[in-house]
Amino acid sequence: MPDLLKLCPLTLADYLDLRLVKVPWTPVFSEGKLRQQEGTDFAVAPLGLFPLNDQTMKREIFDDSSQHADLKLPICVAVSDIPEMHMFSNETGKLFLKQLSMVKNSGNLYSKRYIQALIEVKWPPIREALMRKIFLPYAVYLCLFNFYALFLVYERDNTFLQTVSLIVQLILMVLTAYSMSYEIKEYRAEPELYIRHLWNYLDLIPKILVIFSVLLDMLSGIFISEEALCYFATKLNSISIFCLWINLLNFLRLFRNTGYLIQLIIQVIKDMKFFIRIVLVTMISFSSAFYV
Repeated sequence: MPDLLKLCPLTLADYLDLRLVKVPWTPVFSEGKLRQQEGTDFAVAPLGLFPLNDQTMKREIFDDSSQHADLKLPICVAVSDIPEMHMFSNETGKLFLKQLSMVKNSGNLYSKRYIQALIEVKWPPIREALMRKIFLPYAVYLCLFNFYALFLVYERDNTFLQTVSLIVQLILMVLTAYSMSYEIKEYRAEPELYIRHLWNYLDLIPKILVIFSVLLDMLSGIFISEEALCYFATKLNSISIFCLWINLLNFLRLFRNTGYLIQLIIQVIKDMKFFIRIVLVTMISFSSAFYV
């Protein structure tokens, strides 16, 4: 199935939608408020088909608390008979999701009911893992480095602040090593895909510059003068802070309310590439003429 998704994604998506069938034992009217997925108008529940537990289904898709118990509305429940595609232990499901993320020009693909339901089932645990293992450490890293680069690096006379600076430097080095371990894993898994993504460079370059900046600060007075340290540290830290803040936009794609805005900005920049080339040619022509 992942190979079919690569060859004919829309045709396969249409076929998968046809596998969503109505069966007579599913509820016709709601028994409480529908547990809608965030930002959608439908609910998704991964359940076994044989035997299908009617009470479990109702508990998964309805909120029958006291304030919604009397709510009765007509609904349409569709069941997919493709087994284990929603399970993380299924290798075919993993490959399908991976191939789905690599499909280009897939706007119509994500409007298909089966694809939407599959993503809504798999995305919450993936987002939770990304938030816990990558985003939260990155947020701490960003805050600490801003505090270090904007304040601590210039405090040379205060003994207490020098001690705080040393502690922050050690934490930054540990978080950098932690982040670099994920970068190495990602590169080993898909080297060609890793090289093609701009976000990876925005994540990797500041980490390398932070290492140089912290090492220069630790070795100040031994291998480098204070004046040279301030000069190089300012350059390195300014580039690092810029890249770290811009890379934060990549993490905002984790959230439904901001993800589509980031994707919209990326698409607008891509669509402007020909216009930007024309503007550059015009600017170079005028600047060359005036320079002469």
